[in-house]
Amino acid sequence: MLDSKSLGRLVKDYATYVDESAYHALFARLRKEAPLAWAEPEGCRPFWVVTKHADIRDVELQATQFVNAARTFLLTVEEERQLPRVCGLIKHSFESRQDGIGAPVLLKGNCSA
Repeated sequence: MLDSKSLGRLVKDYATYVDESAYHALFARLRKEAPLAWAEPEGCRPFWVVTKHADIRDVELQATQFVNAARTFLLTVEEERQLPRVCGLIKHSFESRQDGIGAPVLLKGNCSA
């Protein structure tokens, strides 16, 4: 079984997602050996990796029990720290446009943190 640092490295590494066979092999292995695993990617806050459909569904359906929306994508701690400032700049630039096209879509998802 992978230790939390190794799992974190694999989950964070873009190369994992480029090689489709490696990606599927990794997650098949996790579903078999550790369907619920702790990952500690370098530079990021640690998180649980949930790999079985039924477990993912259970987590999603229990939003009061599990934090399942705060991080919709993986950022480093430094990127998380800068996100409110960056989102404020994005929000300001779209609010200052006369037509406002695109603002609700951009601001609804990733910049509400």
